[in-house]
Amino acid sequence: MALAFISLVSTNAQASKPLTVSKDNSIVLVGNGLGSRMMQFGFFETQLHIHLDNKNLVIRNMCDEGNTPGFRPHSSRPNPWAFPGAEKFHPPLSTKTDRWRSGPKAPSKPYR
Repeated sequence: MALAFISLVSTNAQASKPLTVSKDNSIVLVGNGLGSRMMQFGFFETQLHIHLDNKNLVIRNMCDEGNTPGFRPHSSRPNPWAFPGAEKFHPPLSTKTDRWRSGPKAPSKPYR
């Protein structure tokens, strides 16, 4: 059984070859929030099965958003850290300045 691997991450590929799908292939989607939200609506998988109805495909969506090896924020968990001490590997976001120059280290002069 062959495995087609589709990444939903932008790449700088020069020219891409068309994806050839054979009978009984498995297609795995790996990516971030875009692919994760695709699990809520079955349009992509439905279109693949409609257009490739004689291929007997297995489609697996492995996309997930916002998780890192140490930080896994979910509303059902009391603690977002994946293991004890994981907070040491995740720099606090509150010390960063965003593009609107707000936050604890906001510059005194506007950008030019």
